[in-house]
Amino acid sequence: MYKPAEFITQTAYEALLEEVETTPKPGLVDLNNTGSHTDLTVDLFYRSARAIKPTFLRIAKLSLTWEESLPHLFSAIRAIGLEGEQLMFAVTGGVNTHKGALFSLGLLVGASAYAWQHHQSMGPAHICSLVSMMTKTTLQQELLSLKQAKPVTHGEKLFCLKGHRGIRGEVMDGFPTITAYVLPHFPSCQNPLSQHDKLRILLSLMAHLQDTNILSRGGEKALQFIQETAQTLLLEQDPQALQSRLLEFDLACTQQHLSSGGAADLLAASLFLYRMHISE
Repeated sequence: MYKPAEFITQTAYEALLEEVETTPKPGLVDLNNTGSHTDLTVDLFYRSARAIKPTFLRIAKLSLTWEESLPHLFSAIRAIGLEGEQLMFAVTGGVNTHKGALFSLGLLVGASAYAWQHHQSMGPAHICSLVSMMTKTTLQQELLSLKQAKPVTHGEKLFCLKGHRGIRGEVMDGFPTITAYVLPHFPSCQNPLSQHDKLRILLSLMAHLQDTNILSRGGEKALQFIQETAQTLLLEQDPQALQSRLLEFDLACTQQHLSSGGAADLLAASLFLYRMHISE
């Protein structure tokens, strides 16, 4: 029987494995192909997940004993997460496999452990609200500072030019894309989740997320293409027909070099939250 820290850590680790193994994922690395990526493989994702698993354990153990404020916990988690990034880069040769997922899942791990220790609900909605309480003030200040500084990363440039907040916006608002479009479907999902369930979760995320990975690669028109196609595919109820249409979507994304990396990160977060949901 796992202890709380080990259970939460294992849940996060298995969510990363489930994410990469969900197939077919349009433009993303899966068991069929590497999508729009030439520097990524499934094996690299496996090695990366193993490398950052101890980071989740550190975050869980810290959060289980935390008695200070939630914003201060965010600062402590972030410091551990940055060290985890270096572990990731060490095994991937500098390739970014899980930077976004480490940020999202690290916060969800911390919030889950904090809730456990304080005898609060372990339900997905409450965990997401704790992440918001943990991060909102700090990330709001960061976004204000970005407007006064010269943007460096693609995400910072998109925020300064178009107001897209990326993953910062998701976590500071308590993962609104997940809470609005994924959590309502949890009661009707199979246990464990079927491949069909996972693909529909991914499509729901792709249909509604302002994915800065897509915006960076192809701009507003590319995002519109991704969202409209995902919305159309969500109308398909036959699992075999959906698989066929997803393969066509995968080819189209690959040809256009589009990769919904933000949606993939939120898929991992959703899979983590589902596992917490069924264990509650």
